[in-house]
Amino acid sequence: RDPNASMRWTVTGYHKKIYTEYGLELIGWPDGIVFTNLSEVTGYTNISTLYTCWQDGRMEFVPVALTPEERAARRALDVAPSMLNRGIRPSLGRSDLKKHRGSSKVDPVRFPARYVRNGPKS
Repeated sequence: RDPNASMRWTVTGYHKKIYTEYGLELIGWPDGIVFTNLSEVTGYTNISTLYTCWQDGRMEFVPVALTPEERAARRALDVAPSMLNRGIRPSLGRSDLKKHRGSSKVDPVRFPARYVRNGPKS
């Protein structure tokens, strides 16, 4: 048991943390409800359905009988609790390309801040 464990609501986060690292699988997610963050689930019927499934024991976490290597080898979409999900977001790369990255905070005496030239480029 990990006291700092928390649920992951994206397909990749669920696969990486819950399924692969903890070795658990969420079974019994109701059909017709998108697997997403619970704050995005709308409608009283959807929320009450999830609540009653959890309370009745129809939805629960069960241990996966595979080795960690076998769990990691499975595709994230194959282990998602529901076929209805937000999918896997594409990795768009770094967002700081062609931007000044700042100076090193390791040792400001050995690595002083650069002089930023804001004038015209020639």
